[in-house]
Amino acid sequence: RRAFPFAIASSTEIALQNLSVLLVRALVFDRVAVAQWGVTRVVAGLLRAVCTQLTQPLAIELGHDHAVGDTARLRSLYARGSVLLTLLTSALVSGLLAFWPDFFALWTNNAIPYDAHLTFTLLVGTGIAAPAVLALGYSYCSNRGELLAGVKAVQLVLFLLLSLLLTPQFGPVGMAIAVVASDLVVQFGWLGLTVMRQTLANPLRHMLLLALIVAVVMPAGWLLGTLIRSALPGTGLVHFVAECALWLVVTGLAALSCLRGAMRTRLEAIIPN
Repeated sequence: RRAFPFAIASSTEIALQNLSVLLVRALVFDRVAVAQWGVTRVVAGLLRAVCTQLTQPLAIELGHDHAVGDTARLRSLYARGSVLLTLLTSALVSGLLAFWPDFFALWTNNAIPYDAHLTFTLLVGTGIAAPAVLALGYSYCSNRGELLAGVKAVQLVLFLLLSLLLTPQFGPVGMAIAVVASDLVVQFGWLGLTVMRQTLANPLRHMLLLALIVAVVMPAGWLLGTLIRSALPGTGLVHFVAECALWLVVTGLAALSCLRGAMRTRLEAIIPN
C-alpha cells in the first residue's frame, strides 16, 4: 500500500518517456518528420539519462540526511548538488547544440534533413528543467509518494492534452513543446519548487543563481562550439572528432580553476542554501 504511489509515479515516468514516439507516429503522416523526431529524441533522452545518473548518488545522500534529521547538511548538499547539476547540464546542452548537426549528418548519412527548431526546443527545455530531476530523485528517497503520484499524474494529463492539440498542427516541434512544457510547468514548477521551498532556507535566491548559470553557460558554450566549427577546416568524422576534442580542451582549461580547494570554497560560499 505504501509503495503504490511510487509505482504510479514510476509508471507515469516510463509512459512519458515512450508515449511521445508512439503519438508522433500516429499523428504525423510525414515519414521524414517522424524520422527527425525519432533521431532527435535520442539526444534528449541521452541528456535526461545523464541528469538521472548524476542525481542518483546525491538523492541517496539527501534521503539519508532527511531520515536522520540533519537539516544543515541536507540544505548544503541540495544547494550544491542543484548548482552542479545545472552547471554540467548547461555545458552539455551548449556542446550538443553546437555539434549535434554534424553528428546528425554523419548518423543519418545526410538522408534526413536537420531540424534546428526541434533540436533547440528539446535540448534547451530539458536543460532548463534539469534541477527538477534532482527534486524527483530526492522525493523518491524521502517518502514523498503522494506528491510524486499527484505531480506525475497531472504531468501526464497535461502532456497528452498539449500533444493532441499541438502535434497535428506543428508536427514534431509541437510534440517537443508538449514534452518541454509539461516538464517545466509541472515537474519543475510544481515538484521542483515545492521541494526547494521545503528544503532550502533561501529558495528564491537559489533559483536566481540557477537561472544565471543557465543564461551564462549555455550561450557561452554554444558560441564557443560555433566558432570552433567555423574555424576548423574539413568535413566528416575526422572534423567532428577534432572539433569536439578542441571544445573539450578549451572548456576543460576554463574549469581548471575549480580544482583548487580555495577556489571551490569561495564558490560554495556564494551558493545560497
